[in-house]
Amino acid sequence: MDSSTRRIGGVAAAVVCAGCVVFSVPTRAQDTKPNVVMLMTDDLDMSVWETALALGYLPSIKAEMVDRGTTFANTFAALPTCCPSRTTFLTGQYPHNHGVYRNTGKHGGFEAFVNDQSTVATWMKAAGYRTGLIGKYLNEYGSTPKDHGGAYIPPGWDTWKALYTQSQFDYRFSNQGVTESRGHEAADYQTDVIRGFALEFLRDTDRRPFFLVLTPTAPHYESVDEDGAGVIRPAPRYADTPDLPTIPPESLDSFNEADMGDKPAYMRSTALADPVAQRQGFNSRLAAMRAVDDLFSAVVDQLRRDGREAKTVLVFVSDNGFQYGTHRRVGKSDLYEESIRLPMIIRAAGQASPSVVSDWVMNTDWAPTIAALAGAVPDIATDGRALVLGLTGAAVKGRRTLLVERPNDGVKWPMYPALAMVRSKDPALTRDASGAVILVYAQIYNTSGQLTDREFYDLSIDPGQTQSLHASTKPYRRAQMKALATRLDALRSCAGPTCRGLED
Repeated sequence: MDSSTRRIGGVAAAVVCAGCVVFSVPTRAQDTKPNVVMLMTDDLDMSVWETALALGYLPSIKAEMVDRGTTFANTFAALPTCCPSRTTFLTGQYPHNHGVYRNTGKHGGFEAFVNDQSTVATWMKAAGYRTGLIGKYLNEYGSTPKDHGGAYIPPGWDTWKALYTQSQFDYRFSNQGVTESRGHEAADYQTDVIRGFALEFLRDTDRRPFFLVLTPTAPHYESVDEDGAGVIRPAPRYADTPDLPTIPPESLDSFNEADMGDKPAYMRSTALADPVAQRQGFNSRLAAMRAVDDLFSAVVDQLRRDGREAKTVLVFVSDNGFQYGTHRRVGKSDLYEESIRLPMIIRAAGQASPSVVSDWVMNTDWAPTIAALAGAVPDIATDGRALVLGLTGAAVKGRRTLLVERPNDGVKWPMYPALAMVRSKDPALTRDASGAVILVYAQIYNTSGQLTDREFYDLSIDPGQTQSLHASTKPYRRAQMKALATRLDALRSCAGPTCRGLED
């Protein structure tokens, strides 16, 4: 157990400790188990998230989560790609421990997750919860020998309605192990169908505490062309959502970065992103998020009608970020801020006032946090930590260094090679006693695991990561890189408490 928590009456409570940010956290009676509803969006980056809120497209999420919950302002993905990030959610582990590095290939997709016998679902079920997953599970589910055409239901899930594709119309899914199809009628819109299934789950007469995970594929693009341009169709009722003439990423210094000479070899040949295509994609995501807000609103309304809202923890997250031309990149999976940063809000059961936590958290923390709320016990070593929630905020152990990685799978991916990065404000590594300096150091590897390139940024002077300092000859920069590289090597093979110790 992290030093930021101890057990009081069988539940975690905050205590004062070095390196902790401690908020007022009331203890919870031992005989109560909160319900947990988690809404995980797909490819929702911070720019679309913040723009959708500002435009009023997410009225329910704003009123129920932003205005009443705890916003974790610095949340990061251990690997900003769909399948690895979702497996990290299920296990609380870094990719080098759960073994899923990509969406497809040797270490990618559903089949790469070999240890699905122990996940947050099995822990919650063992703790007496009724569990359900509605929406996206892992990439390639429904099309591999392991899943038997969607007949396979991973352990721990009572209700199972898992999508095979990311299309908003004309899609298939596993309904309790039986394949069903939906067509192109307005009523078939995927996000709305998930809403209907969610309400069925909530209206069940089973009065056990429940753990419900809702994973619409919105606002993930339904299709992407060879240039990386894509769109997602909105719900028909939102087809008239007006387009922005320009999008926020275009205002960044890193948008279509002019000089790529400081970037690794695989990046230097990247073509300029088409601003028109990126605007089209960005605007389509804004419109698609409006149905996600309707889904969330319906869930909260049902909880209220049933008198269960005050006993339910609500979680809102995304699996990864996205880039619309920053550093000329279109997509996710990179180590830049636009890819690794995630929206994350948790509203504790009964919480009515908003708070903001600025300390660094990761998607490795989601499963341990949910388990701790339920009194569930993970039977694998989790790398993340439980965030202690309460009516007025959270207690967070002061993570000062984090790892983002794409471990080596021995396969050549020209535009997405194996790499690892540390992001640190640890004075022992930055040589800055104030803790204000944040450094980012990355290493890129070939298929044999040999170091081929490096990147090094000081976010205090270069928040856009437009000028890598890896070639600097200044002694203090060389010392910083050496210290960061040593910590990176240790984190790349860490597990469980060792990871938390290295992060702190």
